[in-house]
Amino acid sequence: MLTLSLIHSLTLPLLHPNPPQVLQLDPVELRLGLLTATDLEPELRRVKQALSMTTLVDFECAVMELDAFTLERPFATEDMLLGLITAHYKQEVR
Repeated sequence: MLTLSLIHSLTLPLLHPNPPQVLQLDPVELRLGLLTATDLEPELRRVKQALSMTTLVDFECAVMELDAFTLERPFATEDMLLGLITAHYKQEVR
C-alpha cells in the first residue's frame, strides 16, 4: 500500500493560558513525479500486480494543491487534532 505522510510533527500550545481561537494550516502545494521501472524486485512486482497497476505513465513536476485546514475553537487533545488534520488531507488527496 502506498501512503503519503504530510505531517511530521505538530506542536500546539495546548496548555497555554489563552489558547488560540482558530487553528489554521496554510494551503499546501506539492510537486509530484513518477518514473516507471521495468526491473522491479519480486516484492514490488507483486504490489504492482495486486494494485492492478499495469499501465503507468511517467510524469514529473505535477502540481497538487491542498486546501487550507481551519478549525475554530480547537479544544482537543493532540491525538484528536492530528486525526482531524489527517482526515482533512486524506480527503483532499482523493
